[in-house]
Amino acid sequence: MTDFVQKPIERSKLLPALYQSVLASEIEQNRSVEMTDEILNMRVLGELSEQLGHDTAEMLLTRYEDEANALMTLLNSQQGKDAPVEDLIKDIHKAAGSSAQLGLSAMRHKLNVIEVNVKQQGVEALWSEIDNLNALWKDSRDAIRNEGFLS
Repeated sequence: MTDFVQKPIERSKLLPALYQSVLASEIEQNRSVEMTDEILNMRVLGELSEQLGHDTAEMLLTRYEDEANALMTLLNSQQGKDAPVEDLIKDIHKAAGSSAQLGLSAMRHKLNVIEVNVKQQGVEALWSEIDNLNALWKDSRDAIRNEGFLS
């Protein structure tokens, strides 16, 4: 919020300040949704490859693949269903952060949405999205391979 209301509160300034805050939040949310139309953020992947070299970028994405495969294996197992919800949230949060850093926009978005929903609605929000998450991970992994970052 660039304009804020100070005490004493003037009603004439309160509504415009709240309106700007809500409008800024909506714009950011819409921008986030628009960014998830792409599975991979090629700008991020390109910068990663350019700055670190293709071999290092490939190594990082291979590590990410291992991390994401481990998460998906856990979430699709009885061990995952029996795990404390706090542990699942921590693992989902970590994978979302890795997704963001490596340009996997759709995975980042889906994992962030799942994390928020699990915190608000309980673990059932995760299990209701598991098939969608599985399909998205397969599509994301295929997209990384198609770009030459995974063997």
